[in-house]
Amino acid sequence: MDEKPGDNYLKKELDELIKLDITRHAITRLFETGEAQGYSCTIETKGVTKHLNARMVKYGNNNAVAFVRDVTDQKIAEEKLRQSQETYLGIINSVSESIYVQDENGVFLEVNDAAVASHGLKREEIIGQTPEILSAEGKNDLDLVAEMIKKAFNGKPQRFEFWGIKPDGTLFPDEVTLTSGVYFGKNVVIALARNISERKLAEETLRENEQRFRDLYENATVGIYRTSPNGEIIMANPTLVKMMGYDSFNELKKRNLSAESFDPNYSRDDFQKEISKNGRVHGFESKWKVKDGSAIYISESARMVCDEEGKPMFYEGIVEDITNRKQSELVMQTRMRLIEYAEKHSLPELLRETLREAEILTHSQVGFFHFIDEDKGEIMLSQWSGRTEKELCKTERGFDMHYPIAVAGVWVDCVHKRKPIIHNDYEALTHRKGLPRGHVKLVRELAVPVLRNRKIVAVLGIGNKSTKYNSDDVEIISQLADLAWDIAEKKKAEEALKSSEISLKKKNEELTESNQRVIRINKELIAAREKAEEGDKLKSAFLANMSHEIRTPMNGILGFAELLKKPHLTGNEQQKYIRIIEKSGVRMLSIINDIIDISKIEAGLVNLDIKKTNVNDQIEYIYTFFKPEVEDKGMKLLYKKTLSAQESIIKTDGEKVYAILTNLVKNAIKYSKDGKIEIGCKKKDENLEFYVKDTGIGIPKERHEAIFERFIQADIADKMAHQGAGLGLSITKAYVEMLGGKIWLESKKEIGSTFYFTLPYRC
Repeated sequence: MDEKPGDNYLKKELDELIKLDITRHAITRLFETGEAQGYSCTIETKGVTKHLNARMVKYGNNNAVAFVRDVTDQKIAEEKLRQSQETYLGIINSVSESIYVQDENGVFLEVNDAAVASHGLKREEIIGQTPEILSAEGKNDLDLVAEMIKKAFNGKPQRFEFWGIKPDGTLFPDEVTLTSGVYFGKNVVIALARNISERKLAEETLRENEQRFRDLYENATVGIYRTSPNGEIIMANPTLVKMMGYDSFNELKKRNLSAESFDPNYSRDDFQKEISKNGRVHGFESKWKVKDGSAIYISESARMVCDEEGKPMFYEGIVEDITNRKQSELVMQTRMRLIEYAEKHSLPELLRETLREAEILTHSQVGFFHFIDEDKGEIMLSQWSGRTEKELCKTERGFDMHYPIAVAGVWVDCVHKRKPIIHNDYEALTHRKGLPRGHVKLVRELAVPVLRNRKIVAVLGIGNKSTKYNSDDVEIISQLADLAWDIAEKKKAEEALKSSEISLKKKNEELTESNQRVIRINKELIAAREKAEEGDKLKSAFLANMSHEIRTPMNGILGFAELLKKPHLTGNEQQKYIRIIEKSGVRMLSIINDIIDISKIEAGLVNLDIKKTNVNDQIEYIYTFFKPEVEDKGMKLLYKKTLSAQESIIKTDGEKVYAILTNLVKNAIKYSKDGKIEIGCKKKDENLEFYVKDTGIGIPKERHEAIFERFIQADIADKMAHQGAGLGLSITKAYVEMLGGKIWLESKKEIGSTFYFTLPYRC
C-alpha cells in the first residue's frame, strides 16, 4: 500500500514538526487558558510560500487539534487588488481636475486629491456622502443633479455647472461631466469637475466689455456702418439711421448705398477706386441723399475687409455729417464772390447775382429781393432772380414798383412777425391773397427780413425747393440778405457821394461802418473756417485713433474668446488666452474711462470732494504701485520725500490728486525706454509743487502747450507711435485747474521731461 501523506508526521517530536514561534505560542496559550487559538502564518515548502489560516482547540487533557486552511490564492488576489487600487489612486491623483466615483444614488465611493483640495475637506469627510455636502446653499438644483447622476449611470453622459463651497464660505463654480464606468467590478458614475472661476470671470469681463462696446456703438456721435462691396447695408448704428432720415435700421437696410444714396454730382466710383487701391479711405468727402430727398455732406473713413484669398467681403467705417461746415464754407465763398462782383457791377446786377447764389445754395427755383420802408408802410419790389424772370414769372412790372405792405401776400409774414418765416405748405395757408397773373405757382417759400436800427429795411425770399426748408436754409439766406443789404447800402452811398457833397460825411460814415462790418464778418468767417479745419483734422485723427484703439483690444477679446471654445485645450493654453483677454479688457476699459472722464469735464459734471488728504501717502502709494512695472523695463523709480508728516496733510480732492499723479507717471513710463523716473513734492510759498521727472524721448518746445489739448500726443504726425487716445494730459490739466493749481513742463528732446504742477496749500 502507498504511504499516506500523514505518515511522514506520525510518531515525531513536536519540535521536529513545528518550526514557527507563532504556532508554539498558540499551543502554550491553548493549554494555559483552555481557549481555542486562531492565527495566520506563512511557510516555505519546496521553494513556494504558502499562506495558512489555522485554528487550534484542546482535545482531551493533553492533546490539541489544529485545523489549517491554505489561503495562498486568496492572499495573492488581495495583494493584486491592493496594488491595483494603489495604481488607480495614483492615476486619478495625478489629474489636476477633481474626480469623484459615485454609485447610482450619488454616494461618493472614492475621490482624488484634487477633489479634496478643491473643497478643503478630508477624504473621509467626503466618502460615503452625497453631492449635497459639497453644494453651495441655494446655488444648485440637487434634485436635478440626482436625476442626471441616474441618467449617467444608465449610459447617458451629462454635463452641468455646479457651485461648490469651502469651509471658509468661499464659493466657486465647477463644470461637471458625468459618465458611466466600472470601479473594481462595480458599475459606477465617474464625475470629472473642472474649476471654471477664471473662465467665468473672463466671460463676465467679456460681457461687460461687449456691453461697453455696444453702448459706445449705440451712442456714438458719428455714424457707423458695414456694407457689402455692392452697397447692401449690413449694419448701421442709430446715429447713421437718424442721419439718413430713417426711423429704424430695418427701413434703412432696404436701401442700396451705391445705387440710391449718392448725390448725382458725386460718384461712388471714386470711393471704390480709392478703397480698392489702398484698402481704406480716410476723410473721404461726398454727398449723400437722405430719406426725404434732400442731401447732406459727409466725411467718411472706412476700410475694406477681405477673406483669406484677398476677395473683398465688406466695407466698414464711420461717417460724420459735415453739412454745416460745408455750407459755411460755401456761404463764405459765395460772400467773397459777391463782394468781388459788386466792385464792377450795378446794384440790380448784384441783387440778381445774390438771388442766383441763394437759389443754388438752397436748391430753390424762385428768388426775390424787396426794399422795405416801415415808416411809410411801403414795399419796393427791387429784383427777381434771372431764372424767375426768364422762366417762371411772366408778369409785367416796372423796376421801381411800389405798393403798401398791407396789400402784400403771405410772404410779408416775416415783416409782421419780424423774424424769418417758412411756409412749407403754401396751398394750406388760409390768409394768402393770391398771385399776379403769370406768376409761377408756389409750393413752399422762405422769407428773411433784414433789420437795421430795429427797423426792417429789406426782405430776401426764395421758393419752390424740392424738399422742405429748414433752419440751415434760414441761416444761409440770412447771411446773404445781410450781405446784400450792406453792399446795396455801399452802392447807394457811392452813388450819393457823386451827387451830393453835403451828405458826404454821413454817407462816408455809413460806408465805413458797412465796410468794417463786411471786413469783420469776413475775418470771423476766415477764422471760423481755420478753426473748423483744425478741429476737423483733430477730430478725424481722434476718430481714426479711436477706431484703432477700440478695435485692437476688441479683436483680442473676441479672437481669444473664440479660441477658448476649442476642445482639448491645455490648462496653460487656457491661462494664456485668459491673460490676453484680461489685458485687452483692461486696455479697452482705460480708453473708455478716458473718454467718459473728458466728456464729464466738457459737460461740467465733475464735482470736487475737498477733504484732508495725506500727500506723502498718495505719492508713496503711487511709488509702490508702479515700482514693479518700471523695474520690469530695466529702469529705476525714485521718490524724494521732503514734506514732514504735518506738512503733507492738506485739504484737497485726494482722488483727483491720485488721478493726476497716475497719469503723469504712466505717461513717463510710456515714453521712457531706460534710465529713471523720479517723483517728488515740496512746499513752495503758499503752494505744494509736485514733479514727475523722466529720462524719456522728450518733447519739442513748440509742442509744450499743444500736448495738454484734447486728443493730442507729443507728435500728432505719428499718431500710432504710442498707444493711447491722447486724453491723459488733457484730463490731468483740467483736474489741476479745478483744484486751483497750474501745470507746466520742462523738456529736451532725447534727454527727458519734467512735468510740474502746483496745488494751493490749505491746512
